[in-house]
Amino acid sequence: MLQYILRYRFDLVFSYWIFAWYLLYICKFISYNPKLVLIISVIENLCVLAIMIFIIKSPLETILKFIAINMIIKVIPLYTVWKNKINWSRDLFRIFALFLIYLCWSYLFGHKIYSKQMKKINKICEKNPEKKLFFYLLSPITPGMLLYDDTKKYIKTHFALDF
Repeated sequence: MLQYILRYRFDLVFSYWIFAWYLLYICKFISYNPKLVLIISVIENLCVLAIMIFIIKSPLETILKFIAINMIIKVIPLYTVWKNKINWSRDLFRIFALFLIYLCWSYLFGHKIYSKQMKKINKICEKNPEKKLFFYLLSPITPGMLLYDDTKKYIKTHFALDF
């Protein structure tokens, strides 16, 4: 079980924190509207997608997984809260507060994993130094994409289905 917890470190990706905020808001556990942070994250992910397509030239399957995961955790949630009003000062403060908490959490509980990933990235980038900056900015695998790949592999091996 521990190997899966370490493999799917959703807590180390800020997008999943935003999605958790959205779920808490929709379930009425908190009253802080996530609309602004969802808008910002969709814009950021459109930029990432453009870089994946035009600069990194990621494989089509990776791009489609990235789009699917972000539709689920960002676009659909944004659609459901679209009519809600943004309170700019309060919402910006909440975004910065959440991001600060996220940074502290990541440092305390994820810096060893991050260091290992950076060592792997450095080895890969030695072969392609022109893509180093983009490789640092865009890890092509998110926990959601890993989960998709593992589920697909499980279905393939246990049910002989190919998709």
